[in-house]
Amino acid sequence: MARSAAVLLAACLVALSGYASADTTGASLNSYGYTFGSDITGRRPPPPERLPSPPALPPLHTVPSGYLDISQDVCDITTAIDAADFATAAAIYTVGQNSVRSDGTKRTLAAWAEGGEDDEPHWGLYARYFNDSAWLNTFITAGLEGTAPWTVEDARKQIVKKGIQSNLQAAYMFHEVDEAAEAVEAGEIDPLEGAPHVVDEGAAIYFGTKCAGGSIADVAIKRAKAFGTMVADASGACVAPTNVAVAEAFKGLQAAAVAGDAAAYEAATAALEKQIVTIFTQITAAFVATLDAYGITAAELGTLDAVSACATDDALLALSA
Repeated sequence: MARSAAVLLAACLVALSGYASADTTGASLNSYGYTFGSDITGRRPPPPERLPSPPALPPLHTVPSGYLDISQDVCDITTAIDAADFATAAAIYTVGQNSVRSDGTKRTLAAWAEGGEDDEPHWGLYARYFNDSAWLNTFITAGLEGTAPWTVEDARKQIVKKGIQSNLQAAYMFHEVDEAAEAVEAGEIDPLEGAPHVVDEGAAIYFGTKCAGGSIADVAIKRAKAFGTMVADASGACVAPTNVAVAEAFKGLQAAAVAGDAAAYEAATAALEKQIVTIFTQITAAFVATLDAYGITAAELGTLDAVSACATDDALLALSA
């Protein structure tokens, strides 16, 4: 399945509130309208006869929430990094803290940073570009350890925060999307454990639930505010249109996965890519807007695809590109 890859770079801002129960099946994400078709907590409940008595059940806020809880790890790392506590940040990154699997072990961002495959459409593109299957872990670890070129404290903070908040989460989200595509093509479409479930995991990574600035959706909100594109939803709440469109794309992925429709799945993937590219193009544009501070004019930049007054040898340019 041929697909383009999204640009992966950003910071994060606003939280999506709420806690997830032990089973998130049927849970709707904020006001965006995506509904989980499976349990993405990462743990399966015991048979009824083995359930503990009610007093032994943990409070709602302590119940592990699997993929949704990884956003809390992101926020905890950000807090540590802001305090220049790289050791704590590294421990959370490598050992995990909030996202618990069904067997009681912790899900880690470090494992995600090495979890893709070179033959996946999205992950493989970057693995080939950097000539490194674990390129994400390479530069995040360099920032955590202060390895060149990330030796200055402020630079270390930025590469770790941006690398985890957006690059890593977006890359692993697309890993899930690609993994679900393979499952669709293989006919593995069980709603609870097959391709639809993997789509749910991708959606959980994008939206998160736990804290301010822990998800890609938070990045979208920050950019929509900066560019004046926030819109009112049916309830009157202000939302980022990219988040609404991402939810629609995930609905399309979910429906296609349930139906085992590979063509529809590919179309929904393209719709998701468009929104991710939109978010990170806004980020790029935000930095371009700072060119005025350097006195760089529009004339000096030129116009993309404009014809130069000076004739050029296209063959020579092609060789030097």
